[in-house]
Amino acid sequence: MAIITLNNLPQASFTNSLTGNEPLITMVNGQTVQVPSSAVGGGGIIDSRSSISGYCSTIVAATSSRVIGNRSAVIGGFQNFTNGNNSTVIAGSGNDINSNYSGNLIVGGFENSIDGTPLTGGGSGFTPYFRCDPKENSILGGQCNTIKDGQLNGIIAAANSIIGGVAPQATTIMGANGSFICSNGGLVLAANSIIGASVSSITSAGCIPCGAAQSTHTNADKYVFNSAIFGGCCHEIVGSSQSIILGGTDNSMIITDKSSTSIGNNTMIGGFNNSLSGRCNNSIIGGLYNCVLSGDDGNVIISGRKNKTGQSMTDKYQFGSSVDSVIIGGCCNRAHLVSTVIGGRANYTFGYRSTVIGGCKNCINVCDFDAAGTYKNIGAFTGQHSTIAGGLSNTITTSAAFIAGGLGNRIKVGHDHSAIIGTGITSVSGCMLHANTLFLSADALPTADPGQKGVVWRDGTDLKISVG
Repeated sequence: MAIITLNNLPQASFTNSLTGNEPLITMVNGQTVQVPSSAVGGGGIIDSRSSISGYCSTIVAATSSRVIGNRSAVIGGFQNFTNGNNSTVIAGSGNDINSNYSGNLIVGGFENSIDGTPLTGGGSGFTPYFRCDPKENSILGGQCNTIKDGQLNGIIAAANSIIGGVAPQATTIMGANGSFICSNGGLVLAANSIIGASVSSITSAGCIPCGAAQSTHTNADKYVFNSAIFGGCCHEIVGSSQSIILGGTDNSMIITDKSSTSIGNNTMIGGFNNSLSGRCNNSIIGGLYNCVLSGDDGNVIISGRKNKTGQSMTDKYQFGSSVDSVIIGGCCNRAHLVSTVIGGRANYTFGYRSTVIGGCKNCINVCDFDAAGTYKNIGAFTGQHSTIAGGLSNTITTSAAFIAGGLGNRIKVGHDHSAIIGTGITSVSGCMLHANTLFLSADALPTADPGQKGVVWRDGTDLKISVG
């Protein structure tokens, strides 16, 4: 047999890139064997059930695994797969990277995947064209985690999903279970996080709890960015940017009003089954079944139960969205238009800049009964700047009025600047103090005319009013 030196071998044509499957001859444990060129270039050791396609790629100590792409690797584990350049699967089982873009990583776990949505008819063979650029994503541990159509995203442990319609970016799920960040055909989601919150979601459209997002996107859907869910269980943020849910259970922030350019900066802290659909700068802190309704801005509910700001479509009279209202504690209270309710039960304030403090079924409103007994709207500026302090079933339907406790008191429309101290009193005039009875300390009254108009003085047993 003629001996051919290396220098006399024909030159290979490199018009096309090497596939990595070209056979090379090498010595392993004293035996001459052939291996794919990619295994040699990457320093890999493969078993007979594994395969490499691409140059400078590697399979090390893994079984039944595949590498398709350049400068990629599968290191350890069983039935792991990577399709794309500069991507790596380390250990675990059934983990897949299916992207012809670069820089994806899966470390450990079971049946985790990073891939894109192939375009119909795009690409050929094992290199399809994807709708987005799934690249530079990472999954560390856990099982059945998915990153789809995104960039710079990360999932750490448990079973979660990041699913994009147009490339979610820089999103993170850490230490959660059954949670997802999803646009599913909507606009870009960026820099959102779910940390330690199981069965929770951040999405740009409606979603099904514990499931995938609904395909209900329109051109009016908003970007969702810089929002986060920390701790707790079964939370969701839908369509609200720069917003946060912190702890608690079953809290929902679902923004359905797409007409406003300012949506977001909402906050929910703790509590159970609270819901927030207001546009921006709203907060719910603790409590249960509290609600900030659609279209509201700048409202706050602190603790309590079944408290509500704003209006719902089922309300008999529509007063418009609520702004800058506050409810602190209590149960079944409602506030509207820069108003405040503090404690008590079933207290309402629909008057502008009005306040109800404690008591039960007290109401400052912009409605009244007409002569026929029909409930009617009497004007947006009635009931403003008024206050009810405690008591039961007291009502104010005018401005700058005051009721101090009691039962069944009523200051009527037009009787501005009046006050009631007592029980069962209906106002008769504006700028008047109404009371059931009046006690004056006889010893404290002046016994001579003080010369000051309106001052009551005592002349023996007679009460007199000074005329100045």
